[in-house]
Amino acid sequence: MAVFAVVYQILASILQLGVQRYAQGGGAPLLAWLSVHAADVSAMTAAVAMTAAFALVLRMTYGEVRFTGKLSGRTDRILAAAGGILALSVFLNLFLMRSGAVAADSSAAAASDRTRQVSLPLGILVYGVLGPLAEEVIFRGVTFHRIFRVCRERYEEKKSFLLAAGLSSLLFGLYHGNAVQGLYAAIMGFAFCLFLALGRNLAAVAVLHGAVNVMTLILARTGVYETENGAAWMAAALGIAACCGGYVLFQRKRD
Repeated sequence: MAVFAVVYQILASILQLGVQRYAQGGGAPLLAWLSVHAADVSAMTAAVAMTAAFALVLRMTYGEVRFTGKLSGRTDRILAAAGGILALSVFLNLFLMRSGAVAADSSAAAASDRTRQVSLPLGILVYGVLGPLAEEVIFRGVTFHRIFRVCRERYEEKKSFLLAAGLSSLLFGLYHGNAVQGLYAAIMGFAFCLFLALGRNLAAVAVLHGAVNVMTLILARTGVYETENGAAWMAAALGIAACCGGYVLFQRKRD
């Protein structure tokens, strides 16, 4: 995880600096174009840096990550868990927006603005495909499992899972770089660990992660998070998340 985060940040900074230097050399027209398409350029440099960092980590951990495999568990539980996590994402985004946490954190506010301004196809590629794929392999495929294996040497399986899920989710939050996004990412990271435990398929977690990001991207662009009916949306999302989570727990207890 540390290698991925450091390499990604260094490459992204170098690429952004290179783009700025190139734009300055191109004169006023290129600088004007860059200012208009700043969000797309930032997303593209992030995609290149993330791909390179991800490829390096894959080479270092070759054979360690089992990405595909048959989904375990009943289909109704998988769908209920996925629906609950999607609803949880909506609730958290609404809560953070309406509580003023995003506006109070300049870094989180800037990230939110870039998300709204990036073109939709590019946003889907970066936030819906590349980002989830790299983050799930790094944080759930490698970091979570390594911590879990260490914990299993001292604790029973359930406690080891909770410790590994908690620590890897905390690291996932810290990776996002600011308090607001970190809190959101840590909670969602723990939810993704639970989904991985339920389905035992990392590819399914990556798909769900991508669906969460694309849904967030579309809802942010349509203004749902700033609507006057935000409280009703928030209550509905929380209710759906609770019902889906309750259904999965009830079915597991019944078995």
